[in-house]
Amino acid sequence: MQAKTSIRDRVTRDREPSIHAMQSFFWSVVFVLDGDFLRLPKFVSMINGGSEEFRENGWHGMYVLSAKQTNGRIYPLTMDFEVFKSHALQAAEQWQKRRQWFDGKWMAM
Repeated sequence: MQAKTSIRDRVTRDREPSIHAMQSFFWSVVFVLDGDFLRLPKFVSMINGGSEEFRENGWHGMYVLSAKQTNGRIYPLTMDFEVFKSHALQAAEQWQKRRQWFDGKWMAM
């Protein structure tokens, strides 16, 4: 789990360890307080993958306190953290019951 006030300065450095964690079947998420950088497609692609530069997603999910809507693997959080709690329970179940499929492609519903 990674926590950032703003991910802009560190996202490239922190993305690689996250990818390695997902390849080892661990849940990898990041919390961000200030999601203003998400207005730029480059940063959205770093999280979600699917671009020429960032083919694979960088985390299972990014939880943002300042975002207002979901965008792929980017989820807005309210102070009750309900979305995160739901995803954490799903991740725990996946890890315990179907860990061999708990790679970077896994996505909470």
